[in-house]
Amino acid sequence: MGAGGSWRWAVGAVCGGLVYYHCAVRRASAVSLAADVLLVLLCSLSILGLLFRHLHISVPVDPLEWQISQEMANSIVASLANTIGAAESVLRVAATGHDKKLLFKVVFTLYFLAALGRVVSGAAIAYAE
Repeated sequence: MGAGGSWRWAVGAVCGGLVYYHCAVRRASAVSLAADVLLVLLCSLSILGLLFRHLHISVPVDPLEWQISQEMANSIVASLANTIGAAESVLRVAATGHDKKLLFKVVFTLYFLAALGRVVSGAAIAYAE
């Protein structure tokens, strides 16, 4: 085993230990672990961006200066509104009971999500905790 293999093993052991501590010792869910990792990565990147800006080091891609155009923002909001509208329409048709097959699918899906949420030690899959 070369030097690269020992580093991989050490990084894997540290990551595995942290995952074990987070999920087994603290009894937190995998969703909580993923959220914590994402939060730490975002905070680290923002601190590095501020440090590089303070030290006048030019970075080819500076996340602190990312901007989206007005058209892109409108497109994102319109897509989100269309998705929510379509979901509302499906749930409204299912709630009236006219389409029995759709009603059965919605009830089964909600029951499955509720059961899955209990299995994953209380992690809310469909809605925030």
